[in-house]
Amino acid sequence: MRHGDPPASPDRTTALRHELAAWRRAHPGATLLEIEQEVDRQLAGLRTDLVTEVVAAAEAAMARPTCPGCGAAMERAGTRPRRLTAPHNETLVLPGARYRCPACGAGLSPPR
Repeated sequence: MRHGDPPASPDRTTALRHELAAWRRAHPGATLLEIEQEVDRQLAGLRTDLVTEVVAAAEAAMARPTCPGCGAAMERAGTRPRRLTAPHNETLVLPGARYRCPACGAGLSPPR
């Protein structure tokens, strides 16, 4: 998250704290490095969820594309999942919009 962005919801933060506490109880002899690695592993899931939500919201607010062939406004024609690897090595599965031109029938799946 960038400065000024809202923090993760209290429910998510609380759930993450509970998961970390349960992990710690199950690993009482964990070293500082092991604790850091577990925190990073659990934060990766939260980071993936947040990125997915932000991308989905941006896509929902995006204007409909125009057909590259005839210039008509394209219509939404479903989604196709896209697998991406984020900078922290998480695999993201994001909904990829698919569009169809009602005038000429051309299809389009815009890149992100």
